[in-house]
Order: sequence, then structure tokens, then C-alpha cells
Amino acid sequence: MKNHVDTRYIITTILSSLILSSCVSTSVTKLNTKYKYRPTSPQQVELYLEPEDVPCDFERIALINTETAFEMDNTSSINAAKKETAAVGGNAIIIREYKYPEDGDETSKVGTMVAIYISDRGCS
Repeated sequence: MKNHVDTRYIITTILSSLILSSCVSTSVTKLNTKYKYRPTSPQQVELYLEPEDVPCDFERIALINTETAFEMDNTSSINAAKKETAAVGGNAIIIREYKYPEDGDETSKVGTMVAIYISDRGCS
């Protein structure tokens, strides 16, 4: 009987961990629907904190908002944003901010990022 309870506990713990690790919601707003970019790989998406940090000319192609559970680190949010950026053809992200909701709810945090396409032209 004890093994049965231990197994159920372990399975519940594993499932809970999997659910928490995938609890990132994202929304994407394309900024320029006139151009369509070829999808890229999330592993190739670079991160920047400021527009001035980007070494080449770039185009802003989408706004990406993420929401994650309070106890999660920002890695899950950034990985979700990289996936969305790659899907719209971006090759970099400018992280604008991470914040907790203003209503004092400390169960989630919100990230705001800009997906960009860095051009080889105009690169120093």
C-alpha cells in the first residue's frame, strides 16, 4: 500500500512541475503587416536590453507580451518570446521591461519585448 501512495505522489509532483514549467502565456502584435519575414530559429534569436545596444540597423516587427507565474524565473518568459520572435521572422529581441501587475497581484509577472529583424545592411 505504501508503494502505491508514493508512486501517486511522485506522479503528481512530476505533472505539477511540467504544468508550472509551461505556464507562459504570450501575445504577439505585428507592427508591420506589409512585409513578411521568413521564420528563423529560436536558438538564433539574440537579446538586447536597449535599442542602442543593437550593432546594426534593424526593423521593429512585433510587440511580444509574456505573462508567467510569480515563482518562475525569467528564462521561461524569454524562451517563449524567442519562439514567437522566430515565428514572425525576427532574429533579435529588445527587452523593454518586466514588472508585476499594478493591482498588487504577486501571482504573476509580465514581460514586454520588441521582436526585431537585424539587417546585414548598415552593419558596422
